[in-house]
Amino acid sequence: MATTASGPAAPVPAPPRQSAHSLVGSSGGATEGLRGLACGVLFGLTSPIVGHPIDTIKTQMQAGVGYQRGGAFRTLASLVRAEGVLALYRGLLPPLLGSSIFRSVQFSAYGAAMGSLQESPAARAVVPGTWGMEARVPLAGVVASTARALIETPLEYIKVRQQTGQGWLTAPSAAEALAHPLRELAALYRGFSITWLRTTGLMTAFFVQVDHLERHHHDLVATPLLGPFLKGGVCATTGWILVWPFEVLKSRVQANTEGFGPEVGWLARARGILASTGVRGLFRGIGPGVARSLVANGSSMVVYSQCQAMMRRGG
Repeated sequence: MATTASGPAAPVPAPPRQSAHSLVGSSGGATEGLRGLACGVLFGLTSPIVGHPIDTIKTQMQAGVGYQRGGAFRTLASLVRAEGVLALYRGLLPPLLGSSIFRSVQFSAYGAAMGSLQESPAARAVVPGTWGMEARVPLAGVVASTARALIETPLEYIKVRQQTGQGWLTAPSAAEALAHPLRELAALYRGFSITWLRTTGLMTAFFVQVDHLERHHHDLVATPLLGPFLKGGVCATTGWILVWPFEVLKSRVQANTEGFGPEVGWLARARGILASTGVRGLFRGIGPGVARSLVANGSSMVVYSQCQAMMRRGG
């Protein structure tokens, strides 16, 4: 230990340890936003490629005509028998293109918000009862969720309509749709409120869990491949379980296989589900949903973490 004329010098505190696989580094808002944008594209491409067939089963169980009673394996067998294996990949293009956009925006918005708030004493204040979580973590989660929902809603609408074998234009032809663009745009944002609620609950829970793991279980999440897989798969899946009723309602609103008018929103549909099938109806399709989330988000986080590590090594 170094000494001074007045005695031993006070020890210099070690800098906070940064995980090689953390979602956000210690750079400013712009830098962290760009890193999140670049790596989020890779995350977004990986997720639908890995998980879309399971997602199709989940959507059919929630909103498909003739598929709302059987379990996941029965739905899979019935769908493949009736329409072939390629039916599992129906509607892949919108989430493939869209996921790379809204997930990159989601991570970019989170990184930018976290970086921008790092000099704010209020945002850096620890939330009581959270084992050290700073207030900026859930705040950045809400920012990221809102950015994602604005982009995701029309893409999810198109995907759900295609997965359930329906067209997504309200007009009978493309020419008529072009003649009434505002009407078509409004249709694409059908279900925005329930999508925003679902996404805010999902992503805020995800970021809070990741923050906790990186602060208290650093060695586990820093383990190559396994750490990021568990971080992405487990944290995302826990978030999905928490918000699953909103996911069911989103699918019902966007597919609208019952033929309800736009005045029948998600609250009315929730009451209808509870009246007909009880609480279990709000957790319809959770089996394949959990499986898809674990595999797709775990694999995607491995890719994301490797991208982040490479970008930080490169300066």
